[in-house]
Amino acid sequence: MIGRGKKLDEIIENMNMVAEGVYTVKALYEEIKNLNIEMPITEKTYEVLYLNKAPRKAIHELMMRELKNEN
Repeated sequence: MIGRGKKLDEIIENMNMVAEGVYTVKALYEEIKNLNIEMPITEKTYEVLYLNKAPRKAIHELMMRELKNEN
């Protein structure tokens, strides 16, 4: 539904239940910000769900990130 242009509030309002992870990503995003941990996929997912970032733009930003060691 997000990929079809619908906003999270609208989706939640019209569903009996919410897709798994919608609320978890918000809690995880807040925790990684508090701990100063970088989790790019979580950050972009949060931006799409809660900041109305276009999914295509979020994917593009992820794919254009500078490569680095993630050990």
